[in-house]
Amino acid sequence: MQQLLAQARELLDRADLSTLACDGDCSDCLLKQLQGFEQILTDWEARLAQGAQPRFGDPEAVAQQGWVLAERLLHAGLLTPHDLPGL
Repeated sequence: MQQLLAQARELLDRADLSTLACDGDCSDCLLKQLQGFEQILTDWEARLAQGAQPRFGDPEAVAQQGWVLAERLLHAGLLTPHDLPGL
């Protein structure tokens, strides 16, 4: 799980988020999705630091949310295909 969180942080670091700004429409907001995913990562980092163990399916859920976000960042031009692992 720690490796997954580190990979997610690394991917977010590669994204060019400097151009990402709120456009006032929250219905499909990439900025809110990004903030939500960062909160998930922060929560898991804190839980792991306190000795919590992920349950079956937890890593897959985090990975799936990260993949959806990565696809949106790619579509928005904030990531390149070269930035995505395994492509």
